Amino acid sequence: QALAGMRITSGILQDRLQIALMALNYPAELSLDQRFLIAQGTPSTPGVDGSVEYLVNVTGEAIRKESRNDGDERVDYKAMNAIPTVHTGELLAQIIPPQPGVPGIGLNGLPIEPPPSMSANIAPGEGVTVSADGSALIASIEGRPVLKDDVLSVLEVYEVKTDVDMTTGNIVFNGHVIVHGNVLDEFEIRCKSLEVHGT
Repeated sequence: QALAGMRITSGILQDRLQIALMALNYPAELSLDQRFLIAQGTPSTPGVDGSVEYLVNVTGEAIRKESRNDGDERVDYKAMNAIPTVHTGELLAQIIPPQPGVPGIGLNGLPIEPPPSMSANIAPGEGVTVSADGSALIASIEGRPVLKDDVLSVLEVYEVKTDVDMTTGNIVFNGHVIVHGNVLDEFEIRCKSLEVHGT
């Protein structure tokens, strides 16, 4: 009756309740403020938030390649950097949907809803389309994939804010290249169009 008055109708542990009641028959063995767990609900199980699995390099920056020689054991250090590029129709990222949680049961018999699972925070930008089923991001143009502020884009422009030298290596990019510095002797740039602010 006391439990019903507190609207506790579910999760009652009958065996624990019996032990607690039996303990009242031995008051000398009870300690001050002794407690017995006699009812317990089932907590909800949180779900899993959605996520994004990137299938290409999305930094937009040149990456260091493995050392390569020209056959006579000499390493061409000017060809050590490569700009990640993708082609039209190439799969860029897989969008993994959120998984809902499992409701629990409260002591009043009512369900305890789990916190909502959040979708992946990603949006298509320039040069990127979403697949028909919304599960993937696809390149709609050829260029370099760049992720910025949760927006994935494919850009046809590559900027070099320094000189084209040993730190950048030769530049091969099938698009427009902007060099804010100088192009040093014996370094190459192969591209569709070029803009050099220095010499």
